[in-house]
Amino acid sequence: MRLSMLLLVLLLSSPCLAQITVSGDVSGIWGEQDSIYQVVGDVTVPDGQYLTILPGVEVQFMGDYKFTVLGGLYAQGTYEDSVKFVSVFGYWPGAWQYIEFNGVNPGEAVLAYCLIESGERAVYVENCQVTISNC
Repeated sequence: MRLSMLLLVLLLSSPCLAQITVSGDVSGIWGEQDSIYQVVGDVTVPDGQYLTILPGVEVQFMGDYKFTVLGGLYAQGTYEDSVKFVSVFGYWPGAWQYIEFNGVNPGEAVLAYCLIESGERAVYVENCQVTISNC
């Protein structure tokens, strides 16, 4: 009984992180503080759609998946709280693919205060301009 109560207290007192599974077409806002978005398949922001990722969000790649942006992406962390694109399987290059921007309109592709690690590459840009700062 004491062990059960101790486990219940520990569970209730530990910080809860929202874990959301994503794949396919995405848009909208990813943004609850300290949320984790687990990528379980290739992800695409379709043409004409926008995705905003707010500070404190961690995008975890669960395999060799790609994040393609055809619409707009605003991933804007802060100095104290970056947006993270990481693999759950370690820090070796190629644990996931990369963030690809293709044909995005000017001003609609922004990465600011982002940590991008363990990808085959970090960012691949084709036929567009991307603003990358403090990453």
